Amino acid sequence: MAEQHHFKLKFIKTADRATNPADPAYPKGMTIDQTAGRRPACRVQLPYPAECPGVFVLTCEACDFRAVITTAGRADDPRSVLFPCHRRPESEPLPVSVSPRGQGGANADR
Repeated sequence: MAEQHHFKLKFIKTADRATNPADPAYPKGMTIDQTAGRRPACRVQLPYPAECPGVFVLTCEACDFRAVITTAGRADDPRSVLFPCHRRPESEPLPVSVSPRGQGGANADR
């Protein structure tokens, strides 16, 4: 699974603070899985928790795939996003790299 190296991440602030409480089912954040089981897949770690409500705009530099992930600046924010790889077959393999702020490792879900 490819991680981080070929991705740009931009944060767009939408408010100063969250207006609703965090979902207690996700006290340590969540992984957004858009793969529906398809492989290969890419995982991108997100800064957690987000500094405030907003959206992360994620762009893959290998295939131009883009995704928008909403955040609220709370404990239930997404920690990572997993999506099917959209690389063209002739593309080189994506190298693995570390996540932002050194947050990698175990799955943060529940």
